[in-house]
Amino acid sequence: MAKQLLVIDGNSLLHRAFHALPQSLSTSSGQPTNAIYGLAQMLLPLLKEKPPDAALVAFDAPGKTFRDELFEDYKAGRAPTDETLIAQFGLAHELIDALGMTQTEIAGYEADDIIGTIAEKARGAGFEVLIITGDRDVLQLVDDQISVLATIRGLSETRLYEPDKVYEEYGVWPEQIADYKALVGDSSDNIPGVVGVGPKTAALLLGQFPHVEELLERLDEVDSDKLAAKLKESSGQIQLSKKLATIVLDSPLRLDIGDLTWEGIQPGQLRQLFARLEFSRLMERLPVQSATPASQPAPAELDEVTQAIKAAGYCNLAAAWPEDELRGLALATDEVGPAYLPLALAKQEDSDGGLFGEDAGGQVPSAVAKLLEDPEIAKRGCDLKQIATGLDDYDIRVAGCQWDGALADYLIAPQRDQNADALAACYLQEALPSPEQPVERACQLATMIPRLRAVLDKEIEQLDLMPLFERVEMPQIEILRDMERAGIALDCEQIAQLGTHIQADQKELGEQIHELAAEQFNINSPQQLGEILFEKLELPEGRRTKTGWSTAADVLEELRGEHEIVGLVLEYRQLSKLYSTYIKALLEQVSPETGRVHTTFVQTATATGRLSSRNPNLQNIPKRTELGRSVRACFIAGSPETVLLCADYSQIELRILAHLSGDENLVSAFVAGEDIHKRTAAALFGVSLDEVSRKQRDAAKTVNYAVIYGMGSQALATQLDISREEADKFIEDYFAQLPGVQQYMDQIVRQAYEDGYVQTICGRRRPVPELNSNNRGVQAYGERAAANTPLQGSAADIMKIAMADIAPRLVEASGGARMLLQVHDELVFEVPAEDVAKVSKLTKQMMEEAWELSVPLSVDIKAGRNWRDLEQVS
Repeated sequence: MAKQLLVIDGNSLLHRAFHALPQSLSTSSGQPTNAIYGLAQMLLPLLKEKPPDAALVAFDAPGKTFRDELFEDYKAGRAPTDETLIAQFGLAHELIDALGMTQTEIAGYEADDIIGTIAEKARGAGFEVLIITGDRDVLQLVDDQISVLATIRGLSETRLYEPDKVYEEYGVWPEQIADYKALVGDSSDNIPGVVGVGPKTAALLLGQFPHVEELLERLDEVDSDKLAAKLKESSGQIQLSKKLATIVLDSPLRLDIGDLTWEGIQPGQLRQLFARLEFSRLMERLPVQSATPASQPAPAELDEVTQAIKAAGYCNLAAAWPEDELRGLALATDEVGPAYLPLALAKQEDSDGGLFGEDAGGQVPSAVAKLLEDPEIAKRGCDLKQIATGLDDYDIRVAGCQWDGALADYLIAPQRDQNADALAACYLQEALPSPEQPVERACQLATMIPRLRAVLDKEIEQLDLMPLFERVEMPQIEILRDMERAGIALDCEQIAQLGTHIQADQKELGEQIHELAAEQFNINSPQQLGEILFEKLELPEGRRTKTGWSTAADVLEELRGEHEIVGLVLEYRQLSKLYSTYIKALLEQVSPETGRVHTTFVQTATATGRLSSRNPNLQNIPKRTELGRSVRACFIAGSPETVLLCADYSQIELRILAHLSGDENLVSAFVAGEDIHKRTAAALFGVSLDEVSRKQRDAAKTVNYAVIYGMGSQALATQLDISREEADKFIEDYFAQLPGVQQYMDQIVRQAYEDGYVQTICGRRRPVPELNSNNRGVQAYGERAAANTPLQGSAADIMKIAMADIAPRLVEASGGARMLLQVHDELVFEVPAEDVAKVSKLTKQMMEEAWELSVPLSVDIKAGRNWRDLEQVS
């Protein structure tokens, strides 16, 4: 079997990662890390799954190259490298070293030339070469020994190019790619090409003439006289463009294949780097790192530890999670333990004893079950909700969750997602055994809990976050676990019928699109769609990408009035997204046992304190479109005797804005119980309250929320379909009517620049490292985040407090009522119809009394058989 050489285009992947991941991703000290995180996220699994014999990472050297001497405007259209990305190049070199790979650059040459040169050497040495890049220029190197793995969107989606794949996509063979670019040009490198020659024409020409040199010699054989004349006129430009596009195969590279032997990842070095960069999730992907015998706790007898826990009144708890299945518990006190309890349901048992030995089939002993369910026994651990959810399969309802290290760290540094590995590395400077050693890992973590708790609690106290931790975050563990377990019923027959109608409508739209195009093509292919719109139908040219014309939504929106086909394509895409994201996904994710959809709520995913929902995301079910509302109608009460009850905070973020800004006009409007959107409309349009139309109120509502979310005039103009000048006037008039709001917004941003963070009314902190960026776009994002977080984050805090107040009292109002969903400002319950009045009264009272503002909190309560058709509860 041939040896493998892995060659990586370092600059290309760094740029891809930088633009694929949020630029706000940074360490708690403000060091930007998004590009490094993305690069590591891609390379770690690649090196693990396909370990190469040799590896090289090529970088562009600073300064000009020989191509700049050939063509002064080469790459002239490119913006300067973002300062936030530049700040990560040193870390990129550290990462490559820790991954055990050789790296190099050559003055006067590009990374592509290094890649071409080493690939040529490797070919001669009998190696198979895999090139990883986001740049399609290197496709010209592809042959039977050289393949290219190219990133498509972001970093997660890739495409493997071998000769046939290159031809399938471009209509030319790899050795013709430079000729192809000589004709089509390349906007990203500012390679001119020939005006008016697109991908389809270039492929046809190169199918007839192998290379542009032969094409220029045989122009008399070109079918179109007009095209031949254009090619003749551009002959010098074509030859220059080919030189610019052609990769050098003999650059002065001093490395030979023998210098590139890959000896594997350096786990210690990489672990230290990941701990410094706070890459918690990536630590789990590191190779096995066995704990030293001295660091492994000696296991104790289960009975001994159980008795110690009862006497102490608390339990340090950790779990073994091989392949995301709960397979064991480690239990301890600060002085006694740990004891390890292997777990396996019948479906999980291994015929040979498996990873956990021959005793791995047992259930939870009744003494341990009672201990776990006892609310008087405090549970301490890291990610207790995951443990509690896993124990649901054993019919154990964990209670008494008192301390969670992941939640504590979330309050200290909300922009990082710390798992147990990172907590141990960051706070204790220790490494846990690998996830591939689940028993040892769980036991060691259980013994670390008291030391982690001491360090984290000290930081929590210093930041004055203990009330938020104990009053707001910790109660959510058991509440969210119960909501996930309850799920929400789905009418599968109704949603399947809706899907059938959507697919039929989509098929009809497809036929209309093909009829207007006068040919069959793949509507979902941006390349084919671009050729239809910009070459065949000759619509006004949009922007170009490396693979052809851009058909992004914003491009098509600008073309909507140019041709009937554009609107149909946009509608086709909307139906396609609705079907795949909601209909198909929901039908796949409904539980066959319960007939309900069970989402996972995540507490630590947002910097503002908002909850998020995953697998599926039930916080994102659309409600503004008719089709979206049809999807909501498929979520139903679980039995004929029950209804869905929805409690929704009315304009809570605007009320918090009134409270925090103290603006007299805004406060007085809420105190008087006025319709704030109507009042804003009256001020913006210069009419009385009675004269405000529905359209004017909707526009005012958009303006109100535009202020909260820091929306600029251009975005507002697009939302309202008005000119930018009109949008500027709306914003100007808004702040003129509410001067206290303007003063508050300006003050909170100034304070964020000084402090480096902003706070909610409960003291939750959000660091804003983006304000330190040299990139004005990143800085502007930071300013919007600084202005919005105290509003959105305070609303999230208030909602969590309300949930914590409602949950223990819900059973008093109705034994059959269950909290099912939290959708930001809305709570969804399933309630026996006879108990609607009692649950409604309790919910409204608890939500409106959750926090005392200078303006009243208001909650709307509606109920109905499905999530769409709800009626007001009096």
